[in-house]
Amino acid sequence: MSFLYAFGDLLGKVLAKNRDDANVKTAEKSVFDEVQKKVEQVEAQDTQAKTRADILREYREKILEAQHENEVNPEVETAPKSVYEDLMAEVEKMREQEEQYNREQVFGQGSQHDPIRVLDDMPTPQPTQPTQSSMPNLGSQAVTNSMGGSLAMRAAPNMGAQQSNLRIPDKSLLRILQYSDNAINLDGRRSRFVLIEYNGEQGWVLENYLNFN
Repeated sequence: MSFLYAFGDLLGKVLAKNRDDANVKTAEKSVFDEVQKKVEQVEAQDTQAKTRADILREYREKILEAQHENEVNPEVETAPKSVYEDLMAEVEKMREQEEQYNREQVFGQGSQHDPIRVLDDMPTPQPTQPTQSSMPNLGSQAVTNSMGGSLAMRAAPNMGAQQSNLRIPDKSLLRILQYSDNAINLDGRRSRFVLIEYNGEQGWVLENYLNFN
């Protein structure tokens, strides 16, 4: 399923809000163009095997990726954080609207579709900063908590790294190999990257999407 048309509308909405707010610095238009380009990369991939949760999660990751690149790019003035926060909030509204529509289809009109599949949800990341004493040992195991979606491993511990074609289903058991020194801010929580091994392959995922108990 493509959300590109709706995303284009919300991108314009956030751009207009930023432009009209006299109390916030106006971001360069190239900032919004870059976000649009990155989101289009998601749709350029095969999305048929992905759930709504997978697609919208990747939208969110692309927004974070664009934010990081904007912050380190000396040729483009750094956009206000509120721009990216508003984009994330609008993607969440998109998810809620999709869920409401599907709920009406499933329960209001007697649809025979599986409601569990249709009502895919976005993940609710858990607090991620374990104390040194409670930090899981390397070589220990963890279970993914992608809330019905699936995770893609990255080749390096950053949002711009290439993703593996192998997707990790929710509630999958995997092995912890390494923690990154760097971290990102995801939904207001600090999250490091974790090098994991799953099904014979290794890659990096965010620790927000892992349960260690």
